[in-house]
Amino acid sequence: MMKLPPHLAHITLKDLLKPPFISCPQCGKEALGVMTIGNHQYSRRCYTCGIITRYALPKLNKKVIYLDQFVISNIAKQLDPDSTDSKRGNHAKFFMELFQILDRICKLQIAVCPESPIHQHESVVTGAHFENLREVYQHLSYEARFKSPDRVLHCQVVNSYQAWLENSTTSLPGERSIAIEGDLDDWTNWLRIEMNYILPGLSKELEATKVARTKHLRRLAELSG
Repeated sequence: MMKLPPHLAHITLKDLLKPPFISCPQCGKEALGVMTIGNHQYSRRCYTCGIITRYALPKLNKKVIYLDQFVISNIAKQLDPDSTDSKRGNHAKFFMELFQILDRICKLQIAVCPESPIHQHESVVTGAHFENLREVYQHLSYEARFKSPDRVLHCQVVNSYQAWLENSTTSLPGERSIAIEGDLDDWTNWLRIEMNYILPGLSKELEATKVARTKHLRRLAELSG
């Protein structure tokens, strides 16, 4: 069969299904593949007759691991075949092994490493390295995202004020939910579609803000000294 050029290729229903393919209860063909995972269940669809079947999944209790920019940067260096930085010694070995462990426990639905707006802001100013950094934190996040620091702070203040009104000395529930978007303890779908878009001028604006803050802190230090 002649292979179609990329601009003429098309996606079939089978392309959207994941193996293993099992026997379809309706048509009997080995064409029932995994279609979606989520909402604590997964579904299979037959690419021949189109029947859909659903199966319940057990509940999860994933751990949340926050990766700072230092870790993301060093992992990206080890995964980049063109990088010459930190490619030898125990330093390189540690971050490669760390990535392998994190990748495995996230795929096993044991933990998740949410991405953060801070990751984006600290990565976009690196210029040519931005795409490599983004690939690391998006891959390990599995679509879990921290809210912006301002939103998290606001929720913490509101929750603390509510606890004060109720004369409660115990922390209120929902600490993870006020900081992270999405259902952390749901099963991760095998199919993920991402859009890489950055506001024009964001990098220059962040750089200008950094310079302005540094000048302000230096002036305060001189006044206090």
